[in-house]
Amino acid sequence: MIWVVIVLARLPGYDFMDVPNNAYAGVTHLHVFASSPYSMWGNPTYIEGEGVVTGYMNMGLDIQAGNVGYYRAPWGVSISYWNFGEMLKGEPEGIVPGETFTPCALRVTAAYRRQVRVGLKVGVAGGVVYQTIEKYRSIAVMCDVGATYRWQQYPIEVGVLIRNLGTEVSSSSATREALPVSMELGARYEWDKLTLSAAYVIPYYYPAYLSIACDYRILNGIALRVGYTTLYRGVIAEELAALLLPMGFGFDISYRKLCISYGVDPRGPLGIVHYLNFVWKLGG
Repeated sequence: MIWVVIVLARLPGYDFMDVPNNAYAGVTHLHVFASSPYSMWGNPTYIEGEGVVTGYMNMGLDIQAGNVGYYRAPWGVSISYWNFGEMLKGEPEGIVPGETFTPCALRVTAAYRRQVRVGLKVGVAGGVVYQTIEKYRSIAVMCDVGATYRWQQYPIEVGVLIRNLGTEVSSSSATREALPVSMELGARYEWDKLTLSAAYVIPYYYPAYLSIACDYRILNGIALRVGYTTLYRGVIAEELAALLLPMGFGFDISYRKLCISYGVDPRGPLGIVHYLNFVWKLGG
């Protein structure tokens, strides 16, 4: 699909960094509990073990993203790439016939976590973001900072995550674009095969929202996932669609050292977003 846009003489913002880019966060909208091996794109406090993870995201409006990462506790590194689809070139006066361009962005990230004491972990993931739209270029530096605490005598865990802290350091525009900073405060409870998670998210650009998730292991190596968020509240008017729109669904299938995660998240005007991750665990 070709997007029709009017290109103004300014760089776009970094809103794409706020979009989930792994199957867990895509379904649940809970980055604070996006545990290993998605820690490079979630909460870095969860980096555990060793492995390689790859991911793919597809939106209905021709937006695609991919990532690859390697983690070996307590470190992790990753590269993420966004392709925002083919667009028709334009000027304030109108569309330029026959000319197109493809905006894209690249992020390189390194993550580290540390166990401060029993039950308490902290982590940080920092990197560089480069994006281009037609002849405009920009570079930003960013970091995610998180902490989690798990009680030893209770199956309860709490966490906090601050995402996309940073600033634009180089731009073709006279105005520096702000990064989509947000804070997540969450808690989760594990009971037998069931895990319940919730987080209150305070974004910079739009009103705060609540996200809730349920994971259930139906068989050894198979888990189902459902998430609900108030993020889209008020986006559309139809009552039934407004009820179903905030819900995402997914599953994990693990066999030996391979894990496949899939998620689907309805996004209203953007269509249905699909997430797919492959994880290869290394070591013993």
